[in-house]
Amino acid sequence: MKAEREAVADMMEREGLPPDAVMIVADRVVPPLLRTPDDAWGLLIVAADFVPGTDELTLFAGQPLPDKPHASRHDGSVVVRLLPRPAGDDGISAVDVELLHARSGEWRTVGTWPTLGEDWPQRIAPTVADLMQAGADVVAASGRLLTGEHHAEAAGLTVGEIAGRLDQNIENLQHDGLFPNDAEFSVVADITHEVPVLRITFTSKPDVSDAIKGMSAHFAVQMLAELASHYNEVDLDRPGRSRFMQHIRVVCGNEEATFVGSMVQFRRVP
Repeated sequence: MKAEREAVADMMEREGLPPDAVMIVADRVVPPLLRTPDDAWGLLIVAADFVPGTDELTLFAGQPLPDKPHASRHDGSVVVRLLPRPAGDDGISAVDVELLHARSGEWRTVGTWPTLGEDWPQRIAPTVADLMQAGADVVAASGRLLTGEHHAEAAGLTVGEIAGRLDQNIENLQHDGLFPNDAEFSVVADITHEVPVLRITFTSKPDVSDAIKGMSAHFAVQMLAELASHYNEVDLDRPGRSRFMQHIRVVCGNEEATFVGSMVQFRRVP
């Protein structure tokens, strides 16, 4: 325990982190955090570092905010809020994660990740890193844009046509062995809202094939969100006005996961 504390202290000094920073991930020496610290409204993320060229998270730290500050004082900042869930019958604890971004004088919800486990920092860190590095993203007249790589080629498509493409993309992934062949899914364009919503549902049995053995609902949600994000574009000054929102629900056996948001970092899905 003493060695762990010393390792964390050394890293905080080396990285120039504030003295009250909460080390959520620090070279695998910090136990997982499954609740916002007592007397804190949220965690202002001050570091999200990866091993160069990989998705391996080496440092993820936040500074406790005792109260909800006015967003204008933290323009461009990212806050994580953790709501613990009671442990299930298997004794495994879970947490609901909410990600907020301060833009234009408001705290805007970028995404919510219900019922995540101890790996929640690895799940949200790529999105956090994207937001923290937004200054390097594409700049357009309407603001700072986070743009999917297929957005331009699909610019002339309706959201309904994008839903059709996603449907075909998922089917292709099944043929490639990345999703179970007998999984059932649907992609529906909901245009009843000011910002259209792509609603994706996906259901499969656990251990349905050697290729997908042990597939988790959370992994499937991540893949589907990445796939849809390739067609999206988000103005980071007004994240609530993306081209479309995503609502993804995945059930793998007794496990269920949901993603609600606009975009995630592009990784596994080509």
